[in-house]
Amino acid sequence: MIDRRSVPRWEINSPVTVYHKDDNISEVCCMENLNLKGMRASFSNPLPERSLSHLGLFLLNDFHMDVSFTVCWKQEVPGHNVYGLEFHSMKDEDKDALYQYLHNKVGHKWEEYWWAVKEY
Repeated sequence: MIDRRSVPRWEINSPVTVYHKDDNISEVCCMENLNLKGMRASFSNPLPERSLSHLGLFLLNDFHMDVSFTVCWKQEVPGHNVYGLEFHSMKDEDKDALYQYLHNKVGHKWEEYWWAVKEY
């Protein structure tokens, strides 16, 4: 498989709460990796089939963002569904907060990928 990402995803492996705004449902999922353009997440229930979805993403207790996303790929693994999600229409303040979250969580790894980190 060809990796088409322009920036690396950072391994997070943290539980996060997501709120599916379209369906008015919240659930906890495992955010496996993350960057400013998308994430890989494992859900116990399959995501609804639609071209563009909206969700609220709660990372830890101090960060929340609203984002639209598309599903780039899906993998069914026994016990859960793994998705590659691409973010769309994110507000500037959410981008800044996500950048700060990544900096706090994995900033020590950035020197390994210095070529991919863009200061905002």
